[in-house]
Amino acid sequence: MTFLKITFGFLFLIAASCNTTKNTTEEVSSKNTEEIKMSEKLIAEGFQEAIVIASEVENDCPYTLMVNNNKDMLYDPINLEEEYKSNGEKVWVKYRPLRRQNRCTKASPVEITSIQKREE
Repeated sequence: MTFLKITFGFLFLIAASCNTTKNTTEEVSSKNTEEIKMSEKLIAEGFQEAIVIASEVENDCPYTLMVNNNKDMLYDPINLEEEYKSNGEKVWVKYRPLRRQNRCTKASPVEITSIQKREE
């Protein structure tokens, strides 16, 4: 009788854990679908994915934007707000190029026209 109780208890735990995993997978899938839709919407509106890169090197831009994970696309945002001045901060950004002297050699100056944090 004890063996039978242990077996049923074990089977119940297996069944319960399988159901929990299924729900979690569905929730993650739903969240990913929502993120993809939001990404597509922002891209359609003209936003680009970017990462804020901080530097303390002398004569370097204090903050640059690396756009679309392309190390050759670095921009010097002249009006980056304080809340985004964090190394590695992932953002959605719209910007316009500026015709002015570069503040550093590795990045072209841009003015941010719109920015928001990116979830990931």
